[in-house]
Amino acid sequence: MAAGDGGRFCLWCGDMPDGRHRPPCPRAPSRLEASPVRRTVGVILWCLGLGSVVVAAVFGLAGASDDDDVIPRASPAVVATAVGSSSPQDLVDPGGPAELEIASRPPPTVPPAPRLTVPTTINPCSRPVDGVPPATGTDLRERLDWGTGELEVRNGTAGDAIVKLVTVDASPRAVLAVYIRSSDTFRITDIPDQQFRLVFSSGSHWSESTATFSCRQAAKEFEDLFDFSTSNWNVTLFGIPGGNAETSTLSPDAFNAY
Repeated sequence: MAAGDGGRFCLWCGDMPDGRHRPPCPRAPSRLEASPVRRTVGVILWCLGLGSVVVAAVFGLAGASDDDDVIPRASPAVVATAVGSSSPQDLVDPGGPAELEIASRPPPTVPPAPRLTVPTTINPCSRPVDGVPPATGTDLRERLDWGTGELEVRNGTAGDAIVKLVTVDASPRAVLAVYIRSSDTFRITDIPDQQFRLVFSSGSHWSESTATFSCRQAAKEFEDLFDFSTSNWNVTLFGIPGGNAETSTLSPDAFNAY
């Protein structure tokens, strides 16, 4: 019977052809029967291998413990404003570089500075004369009534004057208006025989379109009534010492309203 050991073959039982007994082949030393040096080296290598396995297992367990202590962090989010939108939108970063589209905005429009204009005050006395002043005694309006009363007026003011006789009823109105130039005297006739209030205005720059003065207009009224049913009257349109007629100031608007 044959067996192989390390590539060698040997017959270890049976008889030879001549009938003689053949001793078995010499047995090769087993691995356990190796030399002491080889056994020592094997033990050292086996110990080193076992130590490497133990160290790897220890570090593996330590790494797993460290990973458990780390708090997982979410992927950073990129906040951007979509083009044409006024509210921010959260865009989760997929892990690659974020691509943001920046909306180009036109520069703010700066309004022009307001222009300050200073209102120009026109001096009415600097305006050109609107027409030629009427002659003394000119009736500025059509008379409403006639009578037998008379009134002589002396204009002693520095400007021309307008004299009106106003009724004293519930609806005061002027029955006549006469123009008297400065330093002139004029007698008004055919005055209705009744009581009137005498008002007058003086000034300069006669305005034909408004039938009044456009510069330095001042108006006054006599406090006493003039009764033309019993007598005629003489008046002077400026203050004189010893005069017996009192006047009060009247607004130009009220005078022009008669």
